[in-house]
Amino acid sequence: MTPINGGWTIIDAEAGVWMREYSFDGRATANCLVARMADDNLLVISPACNMTEAAFETLQRLGHVGAIVANNGMHYLGLAEWAARFPNASVHAPGAAMTRLRKRSPSLGSILPFDSLTGRLRGRIHVIEAPFTRCGESVTAIRIRSGWAWFASDLLVNLERVNASLPVRLLFRVTGSGPGYRIFNLAMKRTVADRAAVLSWLSAELMQRPPVIIVPSHGRILDHPGLYRQTQDMVSAALRLR
Repeated sequence: MTPINGGWTIIDAEAGVWMREYSFDGRATANCLVARMADDNLLVISPACNMTEAAFETLQRLGHVGAIVANNGMHYLGLAEWAARFPNASVHAPGAAMTRLRKRSPSLGSILPFDSLTGRLRGRIHVIEAPFTRCGESVTAIRIRSGWAWFASDLLVNLERVNASLPVRLLFRVTGSGPGYRIFNLAMKRTVADRAAVLSWLSAELMQRPPVIIVPSHGRILDHPGLYRQTQDMVSAALRLR
C-alpha cells in the first residue's frame, strides 16, 4: 500500500482503488474507499467527514466523482457534504437505509438503489445489499490485479485498539468485536435483523468473490496470505455458535 497526498492510500493504481481513514466523534475512525468505475468516474463508498482541502484536491486529480455510496444507514456523516460538493454525482444506498439517511441528512436530494449503478460498473465492481437488515448493510467487491478487494462495511472490523470510553471498550470485548480482526457483532446488533441469515449470506458472497484485500469500515486494511480462508473460517465458526 502506497500513501499519496491528502491522506489517501493506493490499493491498486491500475484498477484505480484508493482508501482514506477519517476521524469522527472525537477518537473514532472509519474508512472511505474510492474505485474507478467502468465509465472512468469515481465511486466513493462511506464518504469521509472532516476532509481537508488537500484530500479533496488529490481526489479530484485522480478523477471525477460520479457516484457516492452510503454503505449502510450509519455511515451518513460525510454524505451531505460530498453530495453538495459534487452535485452531478448520484447518491446511492441500501433500500433499508434510505429512511434513516433522509432523516439524518435532510438536505440530500434523490437517493437511488444500488441496482441503478449496474450499467456503470460492468461486472468489475459489485455493490451488494445485505438481506435481513434493520437500517441497511452492504459489501463492495472490486476486481484488482491480484483478485478481489472488498469493502466489508460494518460486518467485519479490524481495530488494533478500541479508542473509546471504558463502557464502550467493554462492549467490544463482551460482544467479541475487538480488538483484532473480528465479526463486528456490536454494530450488527443495531444494523441486522437476522444475524445468522446475514452471516450465511456473507459466507456465500465470500465464496463467490474470495477477497485478497479487505477494507473494513473501521480499522486497518487486511491483505495477508490466507485472508479469505481466515475470514470464511471466522464466519463459519460464528454460525456454528449461534
